[in-house]
Amino acid sequence: MLEEEDLDWLNSPEALTWFEVLKETEDDTGLINDALRAIDDTPSRKPDMDACYNALAAAELIAALLGNVANNIPNDAYYWVEQYKLITGDTPVGKEFQRMTRRVVQRIKDDSGLKDKWDETIFARRWQDRMGDLIHRLHGAYHRRN
Repeated sequence: MLEEEDLDWLNSPEALTWFEVLKETEDDTGLINDALRAIDDTPSRKPDMDACYNALAAAELIAALLGNVANNIPNDAYYWVEQYKLITGDTPVGKEFQRMTRRVVQRIKDDSGLKDKWDETIFARRWQDRMGDLIHRLHGAYHRRN
């Protein structure tokens, strides 16, 4: 059963494990792409919870690369974003990739194993709001890290 603290998916065991793998891999952009495409490339299959957590972690990195960093981003993930921006310059995320990321998050929000689990809790509305915030940040509305 999901609890209120699980609303902080960036610091969930699943996301922290994914961030750890990201830190260790040489193909970090491939890992991000794979996490998002695992959902985007399978429209006929409902995404399972693990795929959702991986894609949400990747989507949070994309939002951060766009300058819209979540307040609760783990330090290692924030450090990765800052290093990646130094390497790639001012526009590290293409428009099509940005659109695909929004599509993936919208799909998780609308129809996924993770959504089903949240719908069983009293926190379903708050989860939906957090998903909406992420989608908003992926559109480019500025959100500063505190």
